[in-house]
Amino acid sequence: DGELCVWITKNDDDDEEEEEKGIMVHIALIIPKNGRKPSKKITNTLLSTLLHSVSASTILQAKQTYARQSQSKLFHSAAKTRATEKRSLKYDLQKKQEEMAKDRRRKWQRQNKDAGHYRPSGARMRSPNNAHFF
Repeated sequence: DGELCVWITKNDDDDEEEEEKGIMVHIALIIPKNGRKPSKKITNTLLSTLLHSVSASTILQAKQTYARQSQSKLFHSAAKTRATEKRSLKYDLQKKQEEMAKDRRRKWQRQNKDAGHYRPSGARMRSPNNAHFF
């Protein structure tokens, strides 16, 4: 008969020594006054085994959480970098295309003095509906 209490606390105060940083696992076996008491040997083995198991699983879970968070941060930073590079590359390409288009237009206007004033003459003035093919 009795109750088993487990407390897990994170101990990372700056004023403490290095050896005392980390997690603290406390286990207590509480037995009522008139309850049946197990032998000291069984109690010690039970509590030490339970203490080892709880501390190992807590450390494993903390490592998994830390790994997941660091991978997430790495992934986000890599994705952010890729997106920034992609945007800057797209901007540079667009600037080059606009510059080439302006240059092409300048050349075209220099070579063709009649640019923008196209007037068809001769056979091109006839409507395709009235065209006579011989």
